[in-house]
Amino acid sequence: MFFVISGIIAIALFATFMAYGSGHITTDALIRRQTHHTVQGAVGGISAAFQAYRLANGGARPTQAGWRTEIADYSPGRSLESSAKAPPGMTWSYAVASSKSWICLSGTNVSKAILEGLVSSMASLSGGSARIAEACPADGASRATGESDCSSPEAVCTTTSPASRAIVVYLQG
Repeated sequence: MFFVISGIIAIALFATFMAYGSGHITTDALIRRQTHHTVQGAVGGISAAFQAYRLANGGARPTQAGWRTEIADYSPGRSLESSAKAPPGMTWSYAVASSKSWICLSGTNVSKAILEGLVSSMASLSGGSARIAEACPADGASRATGESDCSSPEAVCTTTSPASRAIVVYLQG
């Protein structure tokens, strides 16, 4: 009889744990965390390669058309593909205009979990050097002409695709 009662208590405790304990970790939380770390690592890798390229080339910036191949030798592991990964459905681009250079991570149909990961990673980038926008400045939008602020998943942007977002990181130097 003792074993039957112990078995019933064990089953009840297990059922309680499964009902209340398994809902604390969702796939969205894992996607947010992975996106945050992916973007942080990529920004660090691209920024380091960019700075190393400029030092080795007398301050010259990489060209917009060939930036990936030009800075690849200066990236960790000499491979930009391994150090500049992007979240699913997103790609990195680079642009330069007068005295500013920037990298931009953009994509369409970005899920809410990925956007929240982007917001999290943007918040930890230093000195306001990053922002979330409707599109990359290289794609025709201009930061100076009042692009909409898309810094939160609830923000309303005027883009034709509400799931189209970009994170713009302004490079130093």
